[in-house]
Amino acid sequence: LVEISPDCSAMVPRVLVNMIVFLDNHREAEGIFRISGTNRRLKILRTSICQQRIANDPLRPVNPHDVACLLKHFFRDVPGYLLTKECLSDMMTAAGRYNS
Repeated sequence: LVEISPDCSAMVPRVLVNMIVFLDNHREAEGIFRISGTNRRLKILRTSICQQRIANDPLRPVNPHDVACLLKHFFRDVPGYLLTKECLSDMMTAAGRYNS
């Protein structure tokens, strides 16, 4: 995400970028988006993020399944659409760079 748009930090919450980078560094985890995190750990992680205790941390001591689950919850809870017609051209460009 940062490689595609260096100024994305102005548009994307830092904690979201951290979660994506963390998951990218833990790609080897089996079933990363299939296996759910535990409710207790998710609650602790969500509370820590909401209280901005780990907003700029790289999330090292966290289970990758918990981070993936929290990321899914984030996108599920976003009101409205993330990808609008206005963003389509930029998204297609970004997808082309990623697939190259």
